[in-house]
Amino acid sequence: MAFRVLLVGGGSGGHVYPLVAVARSLKKLADARGEKISVRIMGDGRFVARGAAEAGIPYTGIMAPKLRRYASAGSFFDILKIPLALAQSFWKLFWFMPDVIFAKGGYTCAFPTLAARFYMIPVYLHESDSVPGLANRILAKRARVVFTSFAAADQAFKAMGRATMMVGNPFRPEVCCVERTAAHQALKLDPARRTVLFIGGSQGAAQINDLVLNSLVQMVNKGWNVIHQTGDANFAGVQKTVQQYLTEGKGTYAAAIGAQYRAYAFLNEGELATAYGACDVAVTRASAGALTELAFIGKPMVVVPLPGSANNHQQENARELAALGAAVVDGVNATPGLVMQQVERLLDPAVAADVSARLHTFAHPDAADRIAEVLLGV
Repeated sequence: MAFRVLLVGGGSGGHVYPLVAVARSLKKLADARGEKISVRIMGDGRFVARGAAEAGIPYTGIMAPKLRRYASAGSFFDILKIPLALAQSFWKLFWFMPDVIFAKGGYTCAFPTLAARFYMIPVYLHESDSVPGLANRILAKRARVVFTSFAAADQAFKAMGRATMMVGNPFRPEVCCVERTAAHQALKLDPARRTVLFIGGSQGAAQINDLVLNSLVQMVNKGWNVIHQTGDANFAGVQKTVQQYLTEGKGTYAAAIGAQYRAYAFLNEGELATAYGACDVAVTRASAGALTELAFIGKPMVVVPLPGSANNHQQENARELAALGAAVVDGVNATPGLVMQQVERLLDPAVAADVSARLHTFAHPDAADRIAEVLLGV
């Protein structure tokens, strides 16, 4: 009988893609040992389903109530979801009956881990950020081991009396392999120009979109290529504004925008690899997933933490990267001028080479493999 592993997570790409990385490592390790394995992803939301489908991993969905810390009518409806989420978790675990569960954390994992306790299935947890979230602090009580990515989070869980293992954040090495000239050719951009990638996470970021739109004309006039991931919900609005620029700039900057600007609602694995390969500098939120991938390929980055993120975790994530040379622009005070000033500094070849080498040390390329070894050793 195959060894069964259930990977649980949901919400954003920051939870989904580490699951994909661990799933691939599990299959690779099982194949190398000549063992049979069955891996399945469980989660809530379109990003989990899309990530699993893109990677060819079986997926099963659950309806997970969201834990809100603010007044919202949605909280009432989420209370009504609790019995359904609990029933789904018990039912779906019963039919798959995994030998072990790897939970990425967050509210989506609450009910599957509760069902796992009833079925006496061992649970392992991963915390991506430097500050443990509320859900993970609760879930850690039921976890055999909490895998961590930041020293601060590792110390915090140890202080709670939890067993930890600092492995780093699992990421997909497949997004880190496209050569710069080939990437520019795929995007139909001039590789002789400097290229800046703006990425707001899998769901996009309105603030980063505004930074791009408010400085787009200035950036293309500087001769920069601009790759812009907007998020699905924001894509139409961004396109409308860019079209206005093209109309207003006929005979002046419109041609430069057409030649040097590329916008995408969402970047799948192959497209993200191409964007990473093409860019010389990235402007990003402080999500652990993006920071890890960019650090691994040594891309200098300007980090704009999300203001008001839970437990201020994005600011704390950014602080650790700042110590390695990343530029950090406070999300509350971020202006196009401040961001462009930092981009320009990081485009200097000497600065870029120094920052690239230092950032590379943040990533742990073996994170997914180390987690897989523990899970298969249960």
